[in-house]
Amino acid sequence: MLIRRISRHLAEQNWVAVGLDLLIVIVGIFLGLQVDAWNDRRLDRQLEAQTLERLRTEFIMICEEARDARRYHEEVAASVDVITASMAAGAFSPADRADVLAGLQEGLNFSTGARRSGTYVDLVSGGRIALLTDGELRANLNKYDELYEKADSLFANFWQAQRVHELAFLRHAGYASPRARAGDAILPAKVIDFNAAAALADPGFRLSAERVAEYQLYFSYWHSLMEAEAKKVLELLEVDPGNCLEDTD
Repeated sequence: MLIRRISRHLAEQNWVAVGLDLLIVIVGIFLGLQVDAWNDRRLDRQLEAQTLERLRTEFIMICEEARDARRYHEEVAASVDVITASMAAGAFSPADRADVLAGLQEGLNFSTGARRSGTYVDLVSGGRIALLTDGELRANLNKYDELYEKADSLFANFWQAQRVHELAFLRHAGYASPRARAGDAILPAKVIDFNAAAALADPGFRLSAERVAEYQLYFSYWHSLMEAEAKKVLELLEVDPGNCLEDTD
């Protein structure tokens, strides 16, 4: 219809009418593009709202995991510190027996702690990170992800370094049953006794206990960094970080 009218006006050389016809076409195209753009923006904002909600749920769990891992390693470090302090004093107090056994039981363990943000990884890999309009939030999500990758690598290195001290650290411990092996994995067994006299006469044990205590503090420190970064993300997501950083009991 419009094309036929434009053709007729061209044939009649009615340039005013041709100009009006073209203006109608241009305005129609412009309005159509504006409607499409508005609809795209509306859909993006809906998707952003859904993504922010997923991030809130995810980072509450991340923060809780980092908090729990930090506390775990602080407790283990404290137990191993009882061992090193007793070695330095030249005697083990019967009152410290529970801490000593706990230090031997847990000293070579570590917690992987907080997870990576799957939502953030999906946004980046899908080229959709710009969906988040808050630039500060994007920067802090990236900072957490970089910290996670660094911590993940360091944890593996720390754990391998701890294993060097395994034999010296555990050689005076007594177990509920012999430590069994399944393939290359050592099955855990409960520590129920400790030869304090032999340990006091063993410089290698003292050195191993000091190194184990150091690595437990390293673990705790890095988990605390991840906890702090998760807290910053939650604040930007308008979530009270107290939900995950403080006891709720």
